[in-house]
Amino acid sequence: MASRYSVIIYDFDGVIVNSRRAVCKYYSEMFRIFNLPVIDWESSDFGKLAYGMTDEQLFSMYTTPDTVKKMREYVLDISFDEWLAVTPLEVGVHEALTDFISGHRLAICTNRGMSINGYLEHYKLADYFSCIITSKDVSEPKPAPEGVLKILSTFGVEPASALYVGDSEQDYQAAIAAGVAFVSFGASIADTPAIRDHRELAKYL
Repeated sequence: MASRYSVIIYDFDGVIVNSRRAVCKYYSEMFRIFNLPVIDWESSDFGKLAYGMTDEQLFSMYTTPDTVKKMREYVLDISFDEWLAVTPLEVGVHEALTDFISGHRLAICTNRGMSINGYLEHYKLADYFSCIITSKDVSEPKPAPEGVLKILSTFGVEPASALYVGDSEQDYQAAIAAGVAFVSFGASIADTPAIRDHRELAKYL
């Protein structure tokens, strides 16, 4: 049966990789180094912040623009190799992408910056995705739809031809604002269909 969608767009953190431990560790370390408040990043409220915002957005909530600039400069020299051990792939990623790539164009829309490249290379995922939009490629990251719209433009398709797989309210808002259908990874967002294994996505294509 032919798929109703020609493009599948994925979020990265919490969808392609389970990066919760790594994200919490990263922000804890950055806040310690720059003498910012001690925060329990494992709590649900702060975890949602860490997952759904860019570095600059989150840092700006707790410190001055000058310190944010220093933090952004510091990040440029960080080796993300140490985070790989605590950033496993989500269930069924390779199997699903191998199945889907023959009939779909695959893309990523993430609020993560350039650090995504190291993960894609490490897990041998880069060749699956023909378009990757990070926070560095847009003027307004999610929940704004700019990244999703850029992907649609790159592929030359209408919103009805694309499906977005995400795990956060920011993902959902970006997809809906762009007119793209949405499937939740993990808990259902706004009563959308939800999957916990990437291979389950096949029934929604």
